[in-house]
Amino acid sequence: MALESPVNFISDLVASNPVSTDGLQQADDHLRNIKTAVKATFPNVTGAITSTQAELNKLDGVTASTAELNYVTGVTSGIQTQLNAKQATITGAATTIDDSDLTASRALISDGSGKVAVSAVTSTELGYLDGVTSNVQTQINTVTTAVNNVAGYPQVITIKTSGTSYAIPSGAQAVLIRAAGAGGGGGTRGPGSGNSNLTGSNGGNTTVTNSTLGISIDAKGGTAGNGDGTYNGALSTGDSGGDVIKGGGATGGASSGNFDITGHDGRNGNMVVKYVTGSNVGGQTLAFSLGAGGASSGTSDGEQPGESGYVEIWVW
Repeated sequence: MALESPVNFISDLVASNPVSTDGLQQADDHLRNIKTAVKATFPNVTGAITSTQAELNKLDGVTASTAELNYVTGVTSGIQTQLNAKQATITGAATTIDDSDLTASRALISDGSGKVAVSAVTSTELGYLDGVTSNVQTQINTVTTAVNNVAGYPQVITIKTSGTSYAIPSGAQAVLIRAAGAGGGGGTRGPGSGNSNLTGSNGGNTTVTNSTLGISIDAKGGTAGNGDGTYNGALSTGDSGGDVIKGGGATGGASSGNFDITGHDGRNGNMVVKYVTGSNVGGQTLAFSLGAGGASSGTSDGEQPGESGYVEIWVW
């Protein structure tokens, strides 16, 4: 009786076995050979294989690895069809940059032909726009207008020695105010009233105000001169509303004397300086009050009153 031995795979089976003369006593051996060959040839098949022979035959001659076959995972339609649908060459705006590098660190633009091109603007220059919150040219024009307005006005507009108000011209961008307190009156050591000590009076304060521009100036008047001959009054204090120049205001009155004792002049008033800028300066009105000059001691021996306060206004 012909019986294959050993049998490991289907290829070990002989198609002509068993021969017609074999008895049934070895039929079970043939069946075991068949089962052994099938299980060894398909060790991982645990269920029904539904593919047809035509489908299985498509793998005939395939040399791709498992990893290579897995590259088609996720494909939803014919790969070649998808590839054929892709553009073979770059067209449109990108044709100018498809095969070469661009100049480094430059801003890109669309040229006259609608193609991508390198501009003359560097990345550093482009970075200067960082933080810009509105149109740059509009901001520059605003600054230029302000500068032109400042340059277009004469510096000294007026010195106010009377009145109570001043209207800043429309369109002004800046104003400088110099408020001068009045001078103190001169003192006397005069024979007109005997060898007596006669004192003048203090000069009045000069004020300037405008709430919109935040202006509230108080320039103190000068202290009066005396006729004692031993001291001169101290400069005034308590000014507010700007930079103070002590003794920089209106002039104090001269004194007169008798024999070896001379009276003292009245002290100059103080000056307060305030500078304000802004687009709202033009059209505003400054309200002011001028300090009266301090009276002299009044003996008609040559002593003089102090000068009245004044306001000097510069507008740009």
